[in-house]
Amino acid sequence: MILYGVHLEALGLAQYAHWVYVLRNQHLAREPIDAATARAVSIRILVGPAAWVVAIVLAFFSPPLGYAVYFAVLIGYLVSSVRDRTAIR
Repeated sequence: MILYGVHLEALGLAQYAHWVYVLRNQHLAREPIDAATARAVSIRILVGPAAWVVAIVLAFFSPPLGYAVYFAVLIGYLVSSVRDRTAIR
């Protein structure tokens, strides 16, 4: 379970690194990215890695709580992607 969290952490931080690269090289985007969008997407990306650190720590004390955090983040990402219509295009 901890290895799973470390893997998710690496993926989340890699996704954030790609986002920062696009923000610094905005000519790569179809349209200019305004500050509000940049902030909102940055927060959305970083919620996962922050939660996964919590899940890893919780896994040492209570594996079911660690799993609950992973599940909550998954549901949160699904709800936000459907709400923002980024899951279905």
